[in-house]
Amino acid sequence: IPINMASFRTGPNQYFRLLPLSALESLSLYEGPGSVVSGSGAMGGVVHATTLDARDQPKVSAQLGANSADASQHGMLIASSRHATHPVVMGAQITRHDILHSSGRTPWPASDFSEFNGFLKADLTLTPTQRLIAFASFSGVDGAGRTDRLGQGDIRWYDNSMMVTYLRWLYQPAKSWVRTARVTPHVQYLQEG
Repeated sequence: IPINMASFRTGPNQYFRLLPLSALESLSLYEGPGSVVSGSGAMGGVVHATTLDARDQPKVSAQLGANSADASQHGMLIASSRHATHPVVMGAQITRHDILHSSGRTPWPASDFSEFNGFLKADLTLTPTQRLIAFASFSGVDGAGRTDRLGQGDIRWYDNSMMVTYLRWLYQPAKSWVRTARVTPHVQYLQEG
């Protein structure tokens, strides 16, 4: 599902921050053109995000933490059903970043903000050869600052949110010339405030 396409805005990297971190199992970087596999927006490379597999998660996991650099605090909770044919995993994360300070304890403007995300993923076995995977996530950044006009000193406050949903149908026959057939319709909704 394309997230950071250059056609979205003048600066496509801002939406990468809206990936639902609590839903991610891994990130992979593919350098160079990736348009054949990942679409026309993948000219310079692809960052491939893999979501958690509901079948491999513990029943409940929780994480609390803090960071001394920006005095941030965060918490994350993930729960799963571990059902044999219909596993479900869900989770949420929230982080509050405090004001950054330079080495002379000078505060950096617009460096304090909050971020949050939540997700739900279900992996349903329809038949021995067919599966349906449903995923939905919502994430956002609240009260962050950004300088859009460098050299003019303008700071703009913004709230961004993103919703991503997809349904993936997989067909994996036991004996066939087709190893796997996959169809993945998706919806992505971005809101800037």
